[in-house]
Amino acid sequence: MTGPPASSSTTALWGRASLLPSARISEFLPLESWMIPLYMVLFTCGYTTVLLVSHSVEQEDISLFDAICRRTGMKFERIRALLVRFSA
Repeated sequence: MTGPPASSSTTALWGRASLLPSARISEFLPLESWMIPLYMVLFTCGYTTVLLVSHSVEQEDISLFDAICRRTGMKFERIRALLVRFSA
């Protein structure tokens, strides 16, 4: 890894110079154009899982979901039942 030289206090604090915040994220997380939809799906699944597990779904969220379903004309009964089940 290339980067600014680490001072002795930084090396003593973190143990290794490679753990400095100046390390580029592109070295750890590759990003190609075809990966963007994959990252979006993974983020959405993770966010939804945390939302359901923490029981953070409120009645306003269910009302908003119903309004979106009415507006688009789509029926998501299973998702709505899941939201109601995990609502606070």
